[in-house]
Amino acid sequence: MAISDLYSSGQHKQEIGHFANIVKIARADGKITDGEKELLIRAGKNLNITLEEFSLILNNLRKISDKSAN
Repeated sequence: MAISDLYSSGQHKQEIGHFANIVKIARADGKITDGEKELLIRAGKNLNITLEEFSLILNNLRKISDKSAN
């Protein structure tokens, strides 16, 4: 099941897409530093991203990005 299938809310799908984009930026240099991780945690909370979604996005970024583009 894709993360975007968990919620029917268009708003939440948009929040997931925003968060996935932030993760892409953090990973641009191939790693996520401790400071970037703290920023991602704060951004995730502000965008109503659950811990499960947070983990799924970090581990499956390509799949999430493809889904949020649709």
